[in-house]
Amino acid sequence: MDILVILFWLAVLFLPLISLWRLFELAGQSGWSLILPVYNLFIMTQIAGLGWWWVFIPFLAFFIPYLGIPLMIILFFYIMLKFIESYGKDSLFALGAFLLPFIFLPVLAFDPKTKYIGPAAKTKIESQDTKYTPANHTDSTPDDINIPEQPEHSEPVQHNEPLDSHTNIDSDYHNYSIDTDTDSTNVN
Repeated sequence: MDILVILFWLAVLFLPLISLWRLFELAGQSGWSLILPVYNLFIMTQIAGLGWWWVFIPFLAFFIPYLGIPLMIILFFYIMLKFIESYGKDSLFALGAFLLPFIFLPVLAFDPKTKYIGPAAKTKIESQDTKYTPANHTDSTPDDINIPEQPEHSEPVQHNEPLDSHTNIDSDYHNYSIDTDTDSTNVN
C-alpha cells in the first residue's frame, strides 16, 4: 500500500513538471528554464504575453496584510490563465490546470493538436480582426500570408510619353508583365 501512495505523489509532483517542460518547448523556450525558481515564472509570463514585472507582483502582494495570500493566489491564477490561453484553451481549462495540474497540464501538453498560438491566443485573435505581422506569427508559412492573385496576362497600357529618361519607347502600346521569380518588371 505504501508503494501506491508514493507512486501517486510522484505522479502528482512530476506530471506537471514534465508537462510544463513540453509546453515551454512548444512555445520555443528551453525546457530547462522550468527548474529555475522565479526564472520559470518569468518565462511563463513571456509565453503568456505579460510584462516582466508580472513576476514580482504576486510576491509583493504577499506583504499586504489580510489580503496578501488570497491576492497572490488570484494573481498566480491570472498568469496561469494567460499561459493556458496562449495554447488556445479557454478559462475553464485554465481553472482546471490551476486546481488539478497533474491532470489538465498533461492533457494539454501531450495532445497532438496542441500548438502554441501566441500571447493569450493573440488576445482572443484580436477580436476576430487579425492582421499579419511577423512578430505575432512565430510559425508563419507562405500559406499564412494573404497575397492577391495576379492576372496571367496584363492588358495593354497606353502611354503618351516615355516612362522615364532611361526607357526607349517606339510605340504607344506596351505590355507589362511581372516576373514573380525575380521581382522585376519586364517591358515587351
